[in-house]
Amino acid sequence: MIEYDIFAQGKRYAMTMSFDDGCYDEKLIKIFNKYGIKGTFHLNSDILGDKISQIAEIYKGHEVSCHGANHRTLKYIPIQGIYKEIFRDRKNLEEQ
Repeated sequence: MIEYDIFAQGKRYAMTMSFDDGCYDEKLIKIFNKYGIKGTFHLNSDILGDKISQIAEIYKGHEVSCHGANHRTLKYIPIQGIYKEIFRDRKNLEEQ
């Protein structure tokens, strides 16, 4: 049997914490930070409004990903709308 150390510091197992829909949960992030837990937060930039400017500070040390600017159901919109929804969200988040 071949074993591979694929995680940091030779760890053999990993746990992931992933949260959808761009909800600010600063209390959760403070708990994560206290215990050294990293999370992935899937944000919706158009829904965040004015709070978007705080993303870098609030989510420092965690991963942020785009999740559609308005969280529209992609199944029901034309392909051009899908591109707009995803790329606008990515652009907005990367600017922060």
